[in-house]
Amino acid sequence: MTFLILRMAILKSADQKSARVISGSQGTVIRASEVPSVFDSMETANLKAPIQTRPFSAKELSFWSQYGINQSVLDRHQVIAISRFTGVGKEGKEYELFSSDTEPMFGYRGRKHTKIYRPCSNFRFLYAGEKTENYVFGFEQLPLRGDIIFITGGEKDVFSLVAHGFNAISLNSETANIPKNLLRGLGFRFRHITILYDVDETGLASMDKIVREYKEFDIKSLRLPLTGEKSDKDISDFFRDNHTAEDLMMLFREMLDQEYEETITLMRTCEIDFNRPPEAPEPLLSINEVTIGTAGNLVCVAGSEGSGKTNYLGGIISGAIRPYGIEIDTLGTTVRENISDHAVLLFDTEQSEYQLYKNLTYIVRRASLEKPPVWFKVGHEVARAPGFGSTAKGIGYHTHREGGEYQCQHGEGTESARWLAPRCATDAVRVEQIGGDARLSRGNEPGGIENSKNQRAERCREGCFQRKDLHQQQRTETGSHGRV
Repeated sequence: MTFLILRMAILKSADQKSARVISGSQGTVIRASEVPSVFDSMETANLKAPIQTRPFSAKELSFWSQYGINQSVLDRHQVIAISRFTGVGKEGKEYELFSSDTEPMFGYRGRKHTKIYRPCSNFRFLYAGEKTENYVFGFEQLPLRGDIIFITGGEKDVFSLVAHGFNAISLNSETANIPKNLLRGLGFRFRHITILYDVDETGLASMDKIVREYKEFDIKSLRLPLTGEKSDKDISDFFRDNHTAEDLMMLFREMLDQEYEETITLMRTCEIDFNRPPEAPEPLLSINEVTIGTAGNLVCVAGSEGSGKTNYLGGIISGAIRPYGIEIDTLGTTVRENISDHAVLLFDTEQSEYQLYKNLTYIVRRASLEKPPVWFKVGHEVARAPGFGSTAKGIGYHTHREGGEYQCQHGEGTESARWLAPRCATDAVRVEQIGGDARLSRGNEPGGIENSKNQRAERCREGCFQRKDLHQQQRTETGSHGRV
């Protein structure tokens, strides 16, 4: 008795909650129990006796062949020719249906049902067996991967498309909702999900609705050049009128041209013109006559803590700001002379302001200068968010002010490189310093160019040895064997 009262209270509470939601809604609210089923317009029947089948007659095969459909396609999709069907209607009334030359009867067999199709009768469709809302015809026959998948309005359309070399499925009707998990799965397997419904009023409205409501799946719709009349409105009619698979592909390509017009226009500007080859970029950075940095590319210098990354980058910067005709030690890297006095920009996001100043002193002295040139600009912690925008504007300002940009140096942090690299001038080489194994990368290559072990050790250990000597001296003075 207590359980019954509690259950009634829970049900009453749920009804009250539903009532509040409905009363508070500004739109139209439909209860789940009131949502119309896709099978409401289809007669269903209980089987009184097993469906009687027989081989396809020549006339029945002739009916299918007008749409380009052969028996192989029918067998693949488990289509049967029915001679007699006995069923019991919704009111419990028994009836029988017979096939004839003028009114053939076919069946589309599923796992627990058979959908009966009578193309020449007034009452064309009948559903026998256990019906299901998730009716997707042709799904089991799809390949694992493909280019185009057509979603059509009926089984016959699926047959005609498959017979002409296309992949296709259909739902129970053109007004049926397409499950999102179905579209998500098809999106992983096929490049283009395309709705190909009838070109009558219902089909066109359904195509527009699906494309609008399922934008996240990039669904396309293809409208056939048919009149929309009863005998001239779907893809089966299209093929019956002696159109070919190539005709359909031409329509599909025209649809893509219109849909991707903006993208295609942009891509054409990026195409390589073999009749007008681009000029070979002049090397800005090289090691042993091997180019590691050209205009517009990104160079990454990576190494563990204390390996001399900062010292190595300082040598590169010194080579970029040195006076014309002066030879200096750039730690094994050949740096092209900055003849035009293009801006050299350094953004350091790791070191303190004082340490950065000391490093700049070494850079200027290595370049045989007493003070940095006016076109050498240094930013301290400005590349960290939210300073990215200011940094990008600064790059543009100095690029135009100095007539170009020679180098854009980044301090620690790949985040700053991702932001700044696309914004540096196309005639500059960008150098970034990050942690990890010591290597030199050029352009967009993931591994880049590795120096020989001896050469790399010789160039990168200079700063590292200085630190180790200092640590050893401090240990000797303090008598400590721990880490300084």
